[in-house]
Amino acid sequence: MKKGLFVVLLGLTAALYAESPNLELKSETARLVWNADGLSITPHQGSPAVQGCSRPVWSLCLLENPANADYTGKTIVLDDNVQKLEQQRNADGSYEIFYPEMVQGEKKFAVSVRLKLAVVNGAFDVSAEVANNTTDWVVQELTGPVLVGIQADIEKTPLLWPSGLGQKFSLPPNVTPPVNDTMWGQKWREENGDYVKSAQYPSHPFTMQWVAFAGDTCGLSIASHDPTRESKRFTVRYQTAAKTYKVSIVHQPMIAPNTVWTKNLLHVLPYRGSWHVAARHYRDWVDTWNTVGQQKPDWVKELSGMLLVILKQQNGRYVMWHYDDIGGKMCDVADAMGYDFIALFGWHHGGHDHLYPEYFPAEEMGGREALRKGIAAAHARGKRVYMYANGQLIDSDNKAFWEKEGKALSMVRKDGGLYSETWQKFEDSPSHYCGLACSGNPRWFEIMLGLAKQANDLGADGILYDQLGVGASVPCFAPNHGHPVPSMGHGTQAAYLLKKLQEAMSQINPNFIILTEGLNDAGANAVSYYHGMCFGAFGPPSVPLLEAMRKNALGTVRFPELYRYTYPEVTLTIRNPSPVEHPRFTNYACLYGINHEVELRYPPDVKCVETGKLPTTQEYVACRSCDKLHFGHFDREASECFAYSKAVIAFQKANADLLVRGKFVDTDGFTCEGPVLAKAFCSEDGKKLGVVLWNPNPEPATFRLEVPGKRCVASSAPNLPQVAEPFAPMEPESMRLVVFAP
Repeated sequence: MKKGLFVVLLGLTAALYAESPNLELKSETARLVWNADGLSITPHQGSPAVQGCSRPVWSLCLLENPANADYTGKTIVLDDNVQKLEQQRNADGSYEIFYPEMVQGEKKFAVSVRLKLAVVNGAFDVSAEVANNTTDWVVQELTGPVLVGIQADIEKTPLLWPSGLGQKFSLPPNVTPPVNDTMWGQKWREENGDYVKSAQYPSHPFTMQWVAFAGDTCGLSIASHDPTRESKRFTVRYQTAAKTYKVSIVHQPMIAPNTVWTKNLLHVLPYRGSWHVAARHYRDWVDTWNTVGQQKPDWVKELSGMLLVILKQQNGRYVMWHYDDIGGKMCDVADAMGYDFIALFGWHHGGHDHLYPEYFPAEEMGGREALRKGIAAAHARGKRVYMYANGQLIDSDNKAFWEKEGKALSMVRKDGGLYSETWQKFEDSPSHYCGLACSGNPRWFEIMLGLAKQANDLGADGILYDQLGVGASVPCFAPNHGHPVPSMGHGTQAAYLLKKLQEAMSQINPNFIILTEGLNDAGANAVSYYHGMCFGAFGPPSVPLLEAMRKNALGTVRFPELYRYTYPEVTLTIRNPSPVEHPRFTNYACLYGINHEVELRYPPDVKCVETGKLPTTQEYVACRSCDKLHFGHFDREASECFAYSKAVIAFQKANADLLVRGKFVDTDGFTCEGPVLAKAFCSEDGKKLGVVLWNPNPEPATFRLEVPGKRCVASSAPNLPQVAEPFAPMEPESMRLVVFAP
């Protein structure tokens, strides 16, 4: 026997009764140690260190098999505290830790766990193989390895959290922030003296599989590199007494009996440089297995703004538009704002949020042929049109469908009840109870595909499946949906459903697109256009918030560059449930390369765009509170906002090589000093850099802008095709583009 092999075998035998792994990994930037003191990471360059602590480092949660005749829903949590293990170091320097079975007291469970630890692309990487050889248990969750005692000074290395487009926390959660932008964002909750933030991927509250403690020159990125985009929960806990942070990822695999599951659990990168290093690292990994944006036709890249129109509301009393308005009045409204994309909501017989999932052209709005002609007329005026369908709601008020299929298609809870939502749009009309369809059900795919085919036959350029980019996965216990029981439905399965629909429709019409509401990268290879129902794209920022963003002020602020820089080719709108886009929101969308949007949902909205006058809150008194609109922050009339939006969009299209087809690169390639917000776009050939400057303040602003290796070749602004002095002070509340080339 060779001496090296004898040493390995001896090590395996000796380690069989070890209390913990005993290993060390080194990267260019840090050292990882896992021993009896826990798992620790010591960076070399100043990134936050991970102190570690004694075990448990990881744990499993077992769920009693629902197929058991005496099923009670019992769960058991097992951790690595008392498990026997075998440790092996591989020739490439990686380690394997094998736990042949799980024990708890006198009980043994035929579940094995094999962990592999390695340095991958400069990061510490942990993957797992879990074999469930039981018949009585489902492996519901795997938590860890947990990073404990992260020594992050959050004022110097803020927590970047992918809620929507992105959120930045730069004060400990037990300190009241002077700036607190949490509309649709994530908040800390107090728990036993500590503070916790938690969200499930994929969903609009958690849009990517990574977080970072990110400073100006270094940081610590914590991710899961899971190409299946399986459901998982990211949690950050601030340990108040120790003033340290704990990060855990809870994977939710639902491993059925006699099944083997493999997954990347953890990918930790201590890095040098700005947060852009971590974003590029994550995106480089995505590009090894995914094709984000390649499904998007070229016409989508040219879009500027979306006019969302509800033709008929939920209560049926408000038929606000007819099909012959699509190529007429609707296009007139879109032209007044500069918009080129028309969204038809409430276009069907039931009206918006009623009688789903059946959608038929309504005779009261003109009938099928009028709908087809209306879409064709909009095309003749240079507009693109998409049609609405809800991707998960099944309205029980549609009694024939509900009894025949709807109830059976809905996701089932652990207790046998249905997952559901109730929608009521008006105070004087009833609410509608809706089951939530299981996205993994083949029959639901057939129904959704039928709606896409109908939209294509009517001449539409795409179909939006509402809600499918919003909600997180939940366990579905339905025994007749064609999936293991339980299985995580919606979030991840919704992304798979969207991809199947995109692939099917691309065979029929390659220029037909799939859209959804919300945002997350799980469906980014299927969705060509997102209705931005998420933090950072919902609601205009205030001037104090913009000032805080510019100054990197301490507090909680939106950080839209997080998603935009990681996925610059993803197209989304700002979510603006109003008939008017305030100029501040117009400028915000322009700065970050987001499509503009207004929504015409109620009769006062129609009156607004017809008269150019702002509605009053009292005009919406019949609407439910969640739909009431407030115009108190408007300082100008609606007609002025329409004209400004049109001017900004014309400005973007005049510089389309940068502001329409260009790539958002955040602050790469330039420096800017002064009280202005500045972001850059790179041309497709990489030669030109356009820096968008925005002075949101009521006073003029001076600035200093430098682009190493390039010279200024042009400058323009809305309503100004050429700015004679590119570096002159900016007028209050103004935008400017300064273009540089070699």
